[in-house]
Amino acid sequence: MANRHFIAIAFALVSGASHAAGADPIAAANNELSYSGGWRNTGGSSQALLNLSASTQSAALYSSAAGTYSFGHTLDFDLKVGNPLNLMSVVQFTPYVGYEHHRWTDVTYNALGFGMLAQRAVAPGFVMGAEGFVGRTFSASMNGDSGAALSPSFALAAGLSADYAASRNVHLTASYRFERFIAKANTQTAMLGIAYAY
Repeated sequence: MANRHFIAIAFALVSGASHAAGADPIAAANNELSYSGGWRNTGGSSQALLNLSASTQSAALYSSAAGTYSFGHTLDFDLKVGNPLNLMSVVQFTPYVGYEHHRWTDVTYNALGFGMLAQRAVAPGFVMGAEGFVGRTFSASMNGDSGAALSPSFALAAGLSADYAASRNVHLTASYRFERFIAKANTQTAMLGIAYAY
């Protein structure tokens, strides 16, 4: 009986993923509201974090917004707007303009730049992504009593992501992101989440 239940659940997940991926699995992965949790490591110091993000895609426009709060009293917000270039619903390249705001324990800064998101549907309902971003910081300053202004510098980021459609509306997500900014130590963030696809 247990085996029958397991087979039924597995069949439902695969069937749901196939249905969700139907016409365009990448578009399905890019039209969702996601809640994630994970860890951030900066120079050997780790912090737990929570992330809430939303993305939407049409034939000519891709946009996403995300906010991240870590229990080390840091806050991040980023916004992306781009043009999706979809190839046969299996591969998509999205060049975008990105804005980021980061408030860390010791520094606050903003960054504006350009990025590229590449995605591929590797299996029914399973989309992998790779992303790169290059920007320039502005309105950067030290936190605390000094409040000293910081000179503009490059902000660099790269990441990997995965989106699995467990059903038409329920997706499971995973992501990894590497960042370097204002000559600070490298920052790595890993998250797992659940998303509602609309």
